[in-house]
Amino acid sequence: MADQELRNFNAMEANLQNTSSEQPSITTDPKRIESDPALDTEDDLLQVIQSMFARLDQRLDEFQARVVSNHCNWSARAHNNLANHPMAHLCPLRTPQNKDIANFPPNKAAIEGLDENELNVLLSAYDLSTAGDIVQRKLRFIRHIGIYTKAA
Repeated sequence: MADQELRNFNAMEANLQNTSSEQPSITTDPKRIESDPALDTEDDLLQVIQSMFARLDQRLDEFQARVVSNHCNWSARAHNNLANHPMAHLCPLRTPQNKDIANFPPNKAAIEGLDENELNVLLSAYDLSTAGDIVQRKLRFIRHIGIYTKAA
C-alpha cells in the first residue's frame, strides 16, 4: 500500500509540475485559449482566466492535503510497525483528504475485538476492499496501518 501511495504521490507531483510549467504560457499566449464568440470582451477573457486560476488553487489545496496526509501516514505506519504488544498504542492513519477516522482502534487487541460492521467502516474509510472473511479483512486493515505480519 505504501508503494501505491508513493506512485500516487509521484503522479501528483508530475501533474503539478506539468501544471506549473504550463501556467505561464496560458496567461501570456491568448492562442492557448480557444476562440469562443462568448469571449468577445477583455472582461470575459479575464473571467475565464480567473476561473482557471481558481481551479488551479483548488487542485493545489487538494495536493497539499494529500502530501500532508501521506507524511502523517508514513510516520504512523513507522510507529505502528513497532507495536509488538497487543496493548501497545497505535497511531491512527489519515484519509487521503487528511481527515481523522472516527473510532480508530487504540491497539491490536481492539482490532481483534472489531465486529464486521466496525471493520467494514474502517476499511471503507481508507478505500480498502471489504471482500473476504473477517480474518482476511482484519489482516488487510492491520497491514494497511503498518503492522506487518507473516502471510497465513
